Amino acid sequence: MSAVNDDVNENQRRAIGIALAGLDEVLCAIEAWADGREARGVLYTETNDLPNSQREALRKRVGEARRLLVEARDRLGLKPTEVRASGDVWSRCCAIRDTLSELDAKHMKGYGGLPTELARYMNGLASRLVDAIDRLAEGAGSHP
Repeated sequence: MSAVNDDVNENQRRAIGIALAGLDEVLCAIEAWADGREARGVLYTETNDLPNSQREALRKRVGEARRLLVEARDRLGLKPTEVRASGDVWSRCCAIRDTLSELDAKHMKGYGGLPTELARYMNGLASRLVDAIDRLAEGAGSHP
């Protein structure tokens, strides 16, 4: 295989790298399912219904896709994207914050009027959830 590294400008390399790092992130998630991942939360539960034969097939296909990523990395001179826990926690908290703030009565009216007691409860709940997510983001340390 010939090197194509010199034919790629930095903007192209960055765009290609972002797309391929995104693919590798998806491969990591698929690999976690193949390895038996089952997260358990209060309102979020994962059920890993993959039989062993399907898990093995997924691992094999992840490996095939990763070989393509290794080839692209080497030929294009791509650098790995590093995701740090602190930045990921902070980003996830920021991403869900607006959704939580919109659980208040004013925003929920769009789905139909709320009885007074429910409106009061939702306002308090939204406020407490936003505070909780803000504390989680703070706990992650400085943002990226």
